[in-house]
Amino acid sequence: MRVLVFDLKGSLAHFRKIYTNSSSLSYSLPPRTCLAGIIAAMLGRERDSYYQEFSREHSFIAVKKLGRTRKIMQTLNYMRATGSRELIVPREHTQIPFELVCGEPELRYRIYFAGNPGAYEELKQRLVNDKYVFPPYLGAAPFSATANFVAEASCQRLQTRGLVEVSTPIKSRNIVEFSFDRMLDNVALVKEKMPVDFTAERYPVASASYVYDENASALPVSLNEDMCWRIAYQWEEQDIKENITFY
Repeated sequence: MRVLVFDLKGSLAHFRKIYTNSSSLSYSLPPRTCLAGIIAAMLGRERDSYYQEFSREHSFIAVKKLGRTRKIMQTLNYMRATGSRELIVPREHTQIPFELVCGEPELRYRIYFAGNPGAYEELKQRLVNDKYVFPPYLGAAPFSATANFVAEASCQRLQTRGLVEVSTPIKSRNIVEFSFDRMLDNVALVKEKMPVDFTAERYPVASASYVYDENASALPVSLNEDMCWRIAYQWEEQDIKENITFY
């Protein structure tokens, strides 16, 4: 299987958690539904028209953090506007805590995309030529990003359930055990519940809990399924080989 590999970079991001209340909390990295929306925007797909095209049955999507992230909380003023006049002379405001994701010094994510031949070829050409219908963003329109083509990689499923180092988020239910003696000293394990697919009405079809390292290192784990893929490509004159799991 061939896999498109590209990087998303930006200054700020907000990937809203599905279970948050009025406070807008954010994931540290984009969930699958967010990545599908980013790719769909780059290809010019209409709103709410791409959920089937980029569902798990038709596309493979994964993400890896390329650097440490941190979060800051800001407060936004929202206006209550029931008519056009209140947009000019607002009468009521509501203050909402809003969590932002920052990088050190910038946010960097590596995206892996496969499947869906039509979208695959179109995305490849747009990445190579750096031409998109809508510019990429990191979770919300104010947080613009740049997309950089990395490589077209080869990908092969690993037929093993033994110890393997995985660079991307892993479903927690597939982890048998961690090899803590092989982890780096600064590992910060995070477990978060993320949406996986949407219906046409924007209702979550499925969600799953994923585990990853906040500091962007690969995790040595034993898995209970053959769900890991070995990916190989060249980047900056280096031969890269890593193990990933798709959302």
